[in-house]
Amino acid sequence: MVPLAPELILQAFDHVPAKSLAMASATSSLWRHLLTEGLGAPRVARRGRLDPQRLGLSLLRRLWLAEEALLYEEFAPGWEGRWRLEEDGQLRPVSRLDADLFSPHGRLWLRGTSGRLVHLLEQKPSSLRFRIAVTAEGDCALGHVALQDAEGRACVWVYVERRSDFVGIPLCCVHINLMDFQLPHLPSGPSNFLSLSFDLDWMHQRLLNIRVDGLLVAEEEDFHHPRCSGCAQLRLFNMRGRGCATAWRELLLKKRHGQCPAEWRQIDGKTVESPRKVDK
Repeated sequence: MVPLAPELILQAFDHVPAKSLAMASATSSLWRHLLTEGLGAPRVARRGRLDPQRLGLSLLRRLWLAEEALLYEEFAPGWEGRWRLEEDGQLRPVSRLDADLFSPHGRLWLRGTSGRLVHLLEQKPSSLRFRIAVTAEGDCALGHVALQDAEGRACVWVYVERRSDFVGIPLCCVHINLMDFQLPHLPSGPSNFLSLSFDLDWMHQRLLNIRVDGLLVAEEEDFHHPRCSGCAQLRLFNMRGRGCATAWRELLLKKRHGQCPAEWRQIDGKTVESPRKVDK
């Protein structure tokens, strides 16, 4: 039986690049509705492993990120197919039987301190961005995001911590390598997520334009390990805490194209450009 025209259109969505779909949606309100809220939206969301509960006008942009970025992960149901779990120094595929990794709706919700999620990378990213929410009882260090080379040396080591001072008052902060930024409380979700972003300058081994919830908190920070030589893997884990759990969302690693943002430097209070080429 020959598929009907609507079925042919839906099947075509599996092969048309996101940029072309965006152009089609701009031609008429019918295409825009079909791709963002109509019959085509769930198919496009599944194609990019996007969260089907977050449809709307941002869907095509998120699909483009999923296709063009080094890694874009919303951790919607089905996320486990691209990740590995480290056990006893060995990596194995994530299974739905790994109950400590999933929320009741199938999203990532990493509980405890034993599981370490790993995503292998083929090249160095130009920037990192993600949102995070955590929960724990008492003092804790959790929600770790680490970018490491093949030898395990980290250029990025980010986590959230709560500790008590000498009189027992809890202090919360987010650590970005050796820098820490104070928080009023732990980002506990579901509406209270903490967002972090920064660029990576591989030539000078620094993080640039560090932002917490959109606020620029530091212009630069050294790599966590001075001899980190590349980026072979991304790791997500919790280090310590009673009853600890973490949710990561919208984790984005951008590819390096042409000149990366690290080529713009501050010298004597002025922004200047160093016309260097980025090594692939």
